[in-house]
Amino acid sequence: VVAILLTRLLELQGHRAETIAVGPAAEMLAQVKSADPDVVCISALPPFALNYARSLYAKLQAQSPELRIALCLWQFEGDLDKVRRTLRIAKQCELFTTLPQVVQCMAGFAKKDAAEVQGG
Repeated sequence: VVAILLTRLLELQGHRAETIAVGPAAEMLAQVKSADPDVVCISALPPFALNYARSLYAKLQAQSPELRIALCLWQFEGDLDKVRRTLRIAKQCELFTTLPQVVQCMAGFAKKDAAEVQGG
């Protein structure tokens, strides 16, 4: 449900966004590859979804090493640095706990991408 809300918020800001339903990892990875996104947000509700999120993150990283990945641990109140180490999340992967954090970051990505296009 949170992923659907995030998708809608991003669309309202003018981003092309879609939600991929939870399913077999191979199917989800194929959908990501087909969509060819600039950023993928993995939506997880701790504590139960953390291992699945780690597995999906690792598979996405292997499939598309240059892909920007945001790991969204909704309402997580623990130590994000510890989670990063425990789940073996790369430094370039963004970690978020709230919808406003993700929306603000995506707005920053869009501005950066626009500046790269204009400068190139």
